[in-house]
Amino acid sequence: MKVTIFDPKRHYRPLEKEFLGAAKKVLASGRLVLGEETKNFEKEFARFCSTKYGVMVNSGTSALLATLLAYEIGKGDEVITVPNTFAATVQAIIFSGAKPILVDIDPQTYNLDPNKLEKAVSKKTRAIIVVHLYGQPAEMTAINKIARKYKLIVIEDAAQAHGAKYKKKKVGNLGNAGCFSFFVTKNLPSFGTSGMVTTNSKRTAEKVRILRDNGMIKKGNHILSLNFMPEELQAAFLRIKLKKLGDWNRKRRKIANFYKKQLVNLPLILPQEEKDIYHVYYQFVVRTPQKDQLQTFLESQGVMTRTYYPIPVHLQSGFKFLGYQKGSFPEAEKTSQQILSLPLYPELKQTELEFTVKQIKKFFRT
Repeated sequence: MKVTIFDPKRHYRPLEKEFLGAAKKVLASGRLVLGEETKNFEKEFARFCSTKYGVMVNSGTSALLATLLAYEIGKGDEVITVPNTFAATVQAIIFSGAKPILVDIDPQTYNLDPNKLEKAVSKKTRAIIVVHLYGQPAEMTAINKIARKYKLIVIEDAAQAHGAKYKKKKVGNLGNAGCFSFFVTKNLPSFGTSGMVTTNSKRTAEKVRILRDNGMIKKGNHILSLNFMPEELQAAFLRIKLKKLGDWNRKRRKIANFYKKQLVNLPLILPQEEKDIYHVYYQFVVRTPQKDQLQTFLESQGVMTRTYYPIPVHLQSGFKFLGYQKGSFPEAEKTSQQILSLPLYPELKQTELEFTVKQIKKFFRT
């Protein structure tokens, strides 16, 4: 049996007629960017997050960069984030002109450790980008308390946490702005790439709208920016998928609970769902010092796995200029060598799930 980490064909087939109908409608309209589908999706996604505004862009990376630029963060400023994230989080800070300041993680949640946050704040700090990793929101009460104390902007990198909740409040509405990715593997995936900025600030939303269109204030008059415009087709597809997101997240949680029950007595550290958290399990991450051996064995049995992320950002070749060394963030570095993501997506079959568990148990018996 082959068990994939993700299967886009299974995701597509049940809604094929709706997708094709939406595509035909958009193509017939002749409006392929910034049309009614985009406007409607922005409203619907903002409503989903319980925010006043949503501004669609062409990727999660663009959402982060546009948000930083909207708050006029740039040269001479510092932005705090974590080392165990997708490179785009740090890249956005660098391309804004600001300096990334990294803070180590809580080894239980893999999110930013609030106890280490305040020490990283300086007179140059303007913002914190809080990554809700693997679908679990970070400890926002403590983070926001520190942000208020130092008058810092809180930007949520919610690329992996569509629909996740912290104390009954959805991510994207826990700071000044939320940044989402709709990349093909996400909980709410497009058929390609796109993103969204959510906020309750009218000024921020208006600024992001200007920035996404090459900084066009009005025809022929621009401020410095880039092209962050989304495709109308992606908005149309995402409107269909948004209606299914709640069900998809419940299926993810059901699969995660099955894994937890079946793997509880093995020498694995399993995901912990913190109090007052609604985890949406973008990834089901197990931890073991035998990660490499387990991954090799599972692959030999037909079960695909991944590591997110095998090298913390500060140790990647393109970020050496930041000045960090091996040992700078011991928790992030240690976990990166021990974590493994098991197959988890809404269309995963029960037989595949049981087969995966069987192979993991087999590995630890031998």
